[in-house]
Amino acid sequence: MGLQRRLLLSATALLAIVMPATANARPPSSTPTVTQLVTGLASGSGSTVGPGRALYVTEGAAGRVLRVDPKTGEVTTFASGLPESIVGIGGAMDVAFIGATAYVLVTLVGADVGGSDVVGIYRVDGPNHSTPIADIGAFSISNPPDTSFFIPTGVQYALETYRGGFLVTDGHHNRVLRVSLNGEITELITFDNIVPTGLAVGGNKVYMAEAGPVPHLPETGRIVSFRTKSPAPQWWQRVRDSSWTSNSAGVAASTPFRRVCSGTEIPRVHQRCQTLAAS
Repeated sequence: MGLQRRLLLSATALLAIVMPATANARPPSSTPTVTQLVTGLASGSGSTVGPGRALYVTEGAAGRVLRVDPKTGEVTTFASGLPESIVGIGGAMDVAFIGATAYVLVTLVGADVGGSDVVGIYRVDGPNHSTPIADIGAFSISNPPDTSFFIPTGVQYALETYRGGFLVTDGHHNRVLRVSLNGEITELITFDNIVPTGLAVGGNKVYMAEAGPVPHLPETGRIVSFRTKSPAPQWWQRVRDSSWTSNSAGVAASTPFRRVCSGTEIPRVHQRCQTLAAS
């Protein structure tokens, strides 16, 4: 099968993941009120609540991040000029803030899919300018997964802030990466072919969605969790406990610390990881 066809099939499968599935969902205990805020998004993907309690949404096909006023629905362009999607999905996939600074996860824009941009995390420096701070594509090529793959740079899906840096799921390489603000990338944990997608963090516990292998059947989709085994480093505890951290003020994520993860709470984890940062 040619690469372009495989990419098309991959994009179709990933698009199926982001489409709502209700056939096997339990009925809600009460009927929620649904309010439409925005229509016409150009491949809208990730979102987060950021400065001003506004909603920030990525548009992969347009290479930008929108700011949505949750009260009025007013939409303005927060950042543009990011790499645009090439194969129907990708480009700007997700967005997160550390303090007032936005970071955007960009995927499927490298040479392996016919592009020429950096696959990784971009820092938004202004309305029309962003800077890659972590080259996840280069890391992925140099550190291929144990599971089968055909896109060397991977398909990164979700971005979540974590202890002054980030966690990133790679749904194609079946792993979660840890990324610091200085661009250091390590494997946090790896999996069999379960297709990790969404992320959320609560304290030391990480929650992760699994789409399951293609064709992403409902019975293979699940939500799992795992804990990081080491306590937060002292510098992060001081930041977390201080009164000015309500806006997640940015701090240097290059501070060394020990990280150990066992993954014992996740089914089918095939590798335990232990990383010791230089002290």
